[in-house]
Amino acid sequence: MTIKQDVTNLILSSDPLRPQAHFLAPYGWMNDPCGPIYAGGKYHLFYQWNKDAAKWGNIHWGHAISSDLIHWKHESTALFPQKNGADKDGVFTGDVVDVDGKTAIALYTGFRLDKPLKQVQCIATSDIEMIKWKQEPKPFLDVAPDGLEIDGFRDPRVWRENGKYVMILGSSIKGKGGVVFRYEGTDLKHWTYKGVFVVYAVIGEYKNAKFTPLSIEKYGHGNIYAARTFLDSAGQRVLFGWITERISQENEALARGWSGTMSFPRILYLTEDGHVGSRIYPTVDSIEGELLIKETPVENIQFIPGCPVHLKISFKTRYPGEILLSGVDTFVCLNYNPGRLGEELYCNGETAPLSAMSESAFIDVYMDASVIEIVTSSGSILNARAYGDVPTSLKISSFGSLKAAICDVNLVAPISKDRLSTAVKGEEKLFCELTSLKQ
Repeated sequence: MTIKQDVTNLILSSDPLRPQAHFLAPYGWMNDPCGPIYAGGKYHLFYQWNKDAAKWGNIHWGHAISSDLIHWKHESTALFPQKNGADKDGVFTGDVVDVDGKTAIALYTGFRLDKPLKQVQCIATSDIEMIKWKQEPKPFLDVAPDGLEIDGFRDPRVWRENGKYVMILGSSIKGKGGVVFRYEGTDLKHWTYKGVFVVYAVIGEYKNAKFTPLSIEKYGHGNIYAARTFLDSAGQRVLFGWITERISQENEALARGWSGTMSFPRILYLTEDGHVGSRIYPTVDSIEGELLIKETPVENIQFIPGCPVHLKISFKTRYPGEILLSGVDTFVCLNYNPGRLGEELYCNGETAPLSAMSESAFIDVYMDASVIEIVTSSGSILNARAYGDVPTSLKISSFGSLKAAICDVNLVAPISKDRLSTAVKGEEKLFCELTSLKQ
């Protein structure tokens, strides 16, 4: 490690806006998760990374390995733009396939500005450790299907089905809008176009290579984009998504030296009424620390710490209510008003469904520096951002039905030592200043 990198790490670790419990690139810009996979007894997470600046451009694939989806070890850069390759201007989003327990293959979109079709599909090969990759200089797919006039041709997703591989690609047909194309192949290099797979994100049945929509709804709520799913070691469907910065923060992020955060991993499931539900992956509980406040009415809580915390809030759904968390420059507003807003929870300009079918509901609020993730009892998750100088404590105010809401507050510990800030009280104890905590 160089002196320059030591200084960079010191600056980043003391940034009060930089999350301590969420996955981040070591520095620079991070966006889409790429090819998350469980293979060889390990979890691998690849991601879009510009290590030269905290802005989009010069995209590589970063790589990290974990045993629990929470604590990650950064590995060397996996994929690079090749000087004379089909990906010379960027290694975009893609997927990773465990071929036989010994070999891994990455399929990704290569970006090249000097061609009419600027986005083409490329391939790289590695052993199952996925540390060293061999990138092919030529693309395996560089023509639009059936001569269609398209905008965008990217982000392959691959799975096995009935003895063959299926690949879908995101695109847009000029004059018609967004589509997903379907391809089939017996290996991962030669593909046959099979038509349009789907034109909208919906819940439905997939049978005999056909998808039949059953209902249409929005899945992601708030600041989350480019979600990717995979199966964990128990066969559960797990999702990671990119938590974006607000556009107004782009220049500030460039100055801070980092941009973009990965969401907590979440498990997807179908609810009894046929909707897609989400819950935070259970190993997130492993980083919860001391229980600071237990089963206390919100109106009796004056302050909570300004470091990473998990708030568990239960309340009645018949009447509107509001909770405000405020510091010097930090302001978080949780608002539930079924009469005015409908059956939705509001947080800092973002909304998510919160059904009032029952008389009570709960929300889990994870506050990690500038990142907020809220899980509702309806199975939706809302992502929001809060910027400003994070204080040592946040003043809590409540109104209406949420004034009587019952709240637990747990500390949440940093996931690695490079996240430890100047507020650390000791490696084994608190990671924020609690002297102003009152109850």
